Amino acid sequence: MWVMAGDFNAVREEEDRMISRFDNYNASVFNMFIAETGMMEYQMGGYKFTYMPDDGSSLSKINRILVCDEFMNKWPLAKVKALSRYLSNHSPLTLTCSISDFGPIPFKFYNSWLELEGIQGVVDRALEGYGNEECSMKDLAGILKTLKADIKQWRKEAKLKEEKELQEIKTEVEDIEKVAEARRLTIAEKEKRIEGKWKIKKYEKRRLTDLKQKAKMKWAKLGDENSKFIHGIINCRKAKNRINALWINGKRETEPKEIKKAVLESFSGRFKEPNSKRPSLDGRGFRQLTTDQAKKLIEDFSKEEIKEAVWACGSDKAPGA
Repeated sequence: MWVMAGDFNAVREEEDRMISRFDNYNASVFNMFIAETGMMEYQMGGYKFTYMPDDGSSLSKINRILVCDEFMNKWPLAKVKALSRYLSNHSPLTLTCSISDFGPIPFKFYNSWLELEGIQGVVDRALEGYGNEECSMKDLAGILKTLKADIKQWRKEAKLKEEKELQEIKTEVEDIEKVAEARRLTIAEKEKRIEGKWKIKKYEKRRLTDLKQKAKMKWAKLGDENSKFIHGIINCRKAKNRINALWINGKRETEPKEIKKAVLESFSGRFKEPNSKRPSLDGRGFRQLTTDQAKKLIEDFSKEEIKEAVWACGSDKAPGA
């Protein structure tokens, strides 16, 4: 693994310069150089620009830290920070590989799990006792919480079983191919080898489907099976979308607890009721629903209606998406 850092005297996009001339050709050459060498870049925190002359006449992001794909795959949550320019016109850059704990990662459900044996039983057990009774939002939250824990436990056990079976199949196929180097295979051995290779391909296809859903890449959708490349894209997205620091009340904060608190307060303010007193309508002059129409608005969905809505979706879509 290796890291390349320094003043490249070039930018990658027009937003990397301010009050400075942008050369589209040089940027294209620089981006092509990065792509052909397989280098990757983390999202930079601290300052947006890394160079400013003494007179402050222009700003540019010409200092960078580029890493190889193996480095990115090993430390996808690393962070790059541009420090203050006290003794130089260039910002010192730091690369930190230690991981800040932001709490448990979000629960993700992959579409390929629906094809596995046992998932239906997990869901049925979580829904036991809620079939014919009225279900409030609190009950629904309890069901989803229980279902999440059950699915995680089921997936953990199923994954261990899958990996064990896959290793046994690979060993069996390898043994048959070693035998083939010494003598002619029997019909039973040929069939066993074909069946084993088919199971390996089925497992690999399911794994790539999960990667496709995780990466959401167009070329993955079209069938690119370069898993190393896809893993690199996934880690690049993860590094780019990660929030390593926030400016809170004029202070740069890096503690996960304070960052989560600031984000919560920001979104709470966005969804806060702006008016303490709402206008009221007495309903006079408005047309009203009939009793039958009103009942249809609150009646439970039938299993047929739910199934029809879900089955109408694509394999990577959800109702309303």
